[in-house]
Amino acid sequence: MRVPMYKFFAVFIILLPGFVVAAEVSLVLDNYRYPRKTPVVSIVGKIVEGDLVKVENVAKEIILKKGSKFLHVYLNSSGGDANEAMKIGRLLRKLLAKTYAVGFTYYDPKSQHGLETAQYYANNPEQLQRTPNNIKFIPLGEKVPEEYIRRCYSACVLIFYAGVRKDASNNGYFRDSSNIIPVIGLHRPYFDKNYYSELSPIEANSKYKDLEKSIATYLSEMGAPDEIIERMLKTPSNDIELVDHREFENLYERKEPFFDEWLLAKCGEMSNGKAILNDEDYAYIEKIRREKMSEARRVGDGSEAYTSAMLSMFVHVEGSFFPKGSDLERYKRLLNIVRQHNLRIRDCQDGSVQLHQIQWALSH
Repeated sequence: MRVPMYKFFAVFIILLPGFVVAAEVSLVLDNYRYPRKTPVVSIVGKIVEGDLVKVENVAKEIILKKGSKFLHVYLNSSGGDANEAMKIGRLLRKLLAKTYAVGFTYYDPKSQHGLETAQYYANNPEQLQRTPNNIKFIPLGEKVPEEYIRRCYSACVLIFYAGVRKDASNNGYFRDSSNIIPVIGLHRPYFDKNYYSELSPIEANSKYKDLEKSIATYLSEMGAPDEIIERMLKTPSNDIELVDHREFENLYERKEPFFDEWLLAKCGEMSNGKAILNDEDYAYIEKIRREKMSEARRVGDGSEAYTSAMLSMFVHVEGSFFPKGSDLERYKRLLNIVRQHNLRIRDCQDGSVQLHQIQWALSH
């Protein structure tokens, strides 16, 4: 979708002037998606020549860090040098990295959900360590501060597509689709104006066709659909097409097919129990699961804060609730069989990716 009220002039440039400040590439401890603080690569700001080396250095540090299993890359950039972005993207694909362009979730502190969520954390200070760092409390109608708007525009999108696992989401108020600020922004690349203006029309045409071809080849290599390539190249460089994540999620593979097939070939398949239990035992745990899910929906639809309700749903249903008249020991025994199987598969998957990344890190 085109969002005309936003007229950002993001840079997606091939030849950048020397005064442009490089992106901040750093190792940060992420507490957005994981209970434990996990080291991730953070890329913030304009992408310029030389940022590839920074990404290599931070990636190597994370991969060789004790206890690290994956390489996650968080993106917050309005664009930059397309050639450098493609180099970074090819590196991340080689490393089987996961890329995220995840926006902030705003809570209106005067709304029911804002009040309940704030109250929940006030009553449960131990949960503050798990508070997602993308939650901000901003009154509805008040201007959102720049530092609370995440972006992945133009050249950043090239890096995003490199992930073997990917996820993107809007900036916006909780349960309010009328005040979103999309994270993803598309427009075509351009050359440094001083350089490009000195070319003849014939030279300019030749250079631009080469540029378009390199962008299209790269995105195709990363599995991007033709539609995203066409939309990017059709949007003028002095404009931007902001794409709602609900539309954008149909324009990328959350899980790259080659990566899934590689893990399947190496490690086998995760199971919900059907493939490893007999029919009677599988039917039994499915019955219990359905009853637990029914209880989870009941809890989730209550009047508690969303965050509190979600925590209650998992803690209460998995830990405390059990249907009357059911054999708890049998259920736990069968569930353990399934869990152990899946843990073996997960350990194999993690180990395969980790070994691949360590081999790269030790050779660089």
